[in-house]
Amino acid sequence: MTKDRDANFREHSIFLSEIAENILNGNNQILSTPGVREIIALYLLIPYITNDQLYAGMLSEMPKLDLKEEFIPGVNLRDLRDAICHSFVSVEKSTKPVFEEDAVYLNNLMKGYLPDDIKELMGINPKLAHQVYEYIQAFEMKRTPVRQAALTYNGIAFQGLDAGTFTPQDWDFAQNHLLFISGLYGIVRPMDKIKPYRLEAKIKLENKKGKDLYAYWSDTVTKYLSEQLLADDNIWINLASDEYSKMINRKALPKECMVVTPTFKEQTGNGYKMIVVYAKKARGMMSRFIVRNRLKKAEDIKHFDAEGYSFSPNLSKNGEWVFVR
Repeated sequence: MTKDRDANFREHSIFLSEIAENILNGNNQILSTPGVREIIALYLLIPYITNDQLYAGMLSEMPKLDLKEEFIPGVNLRDLRDAICHSFVSVEKSTKPVFEEDAVYLNNLMKGYLPDDIKELMGINPKLAHQVYEYIQAFEMKRTPVRQAALTYNGIAFQGLDAGTFTPQDWDFAQNHLLFISGLYGIVRPMDKIKPYRLEAKIKLENKKGKDLYAYWSDTVTKYLSEQLLADDNIWINLASDEYSKMINRKALPKECMVVTPTFKEQTGNGYKMIVVYAKKARGMMSRFIVRNRLKKAEDIKHFDAEGYSFSPNLSKNGEWVFVR
């Protein structure tokens, strides 16, 4: 969904309350409403299951749920699952984004943009352009919701990361070893509290440093990553997409820095091919694998085997390590 998670949860809570009220008042006909039985099952089981179990159909006697089917306009079971799951997640720790002032600057550059301007700049549909316009105008308002980045981002890669099921120890490790590259914030750590936004790295937003966001962020982000590499083990497992990893000037990274870029491919009739949607989720799952297992040696990621992937020595070369299924 494109709505923020807090709004989602409020909407879902109201719907769940209506279901409960009907049942308590003896109106069991509500149980025949499409999706209601599934919702009750989800609500009872959510605290104890992972994404993978949910997608697989959890219990053998329980039918596999169609997570894409909407049971109220604009809301499907996956949305409900995410909202409920995140309502159980209590992460007391939070941090301030390192380059928050830069985010305010970039947001202010777009404050004069109307929805039609945003639609043209970002190449998005009118409905989404209006939503981005609202994000921009509300960015500096005190009432604008903020939340830890790893729980806020909801793209395919972050479904693979599944930070909502992290333990406190996972969060601590992730905060010290996992970085997200952002078009608006530059660098974001998992516990950094961020506001709703949409600004992809490829957007040609003219600024004081140049014609686009690469010109604005490259030096800053590369310097920050270099400092973190030197303070740690000088290994960069690059799980960013090409669009975002282009922000990093590899020639300016520390000497002897080891860069490993995992790629994920599917077996097809024409050999192994990268399918974008699967590769995105796999990057998130690889991040989760590193966090949950506290990996610090590059070689250890070769043991990654989530959802049938395995390391392929024959297809791997130099710093590109290929995983296939």
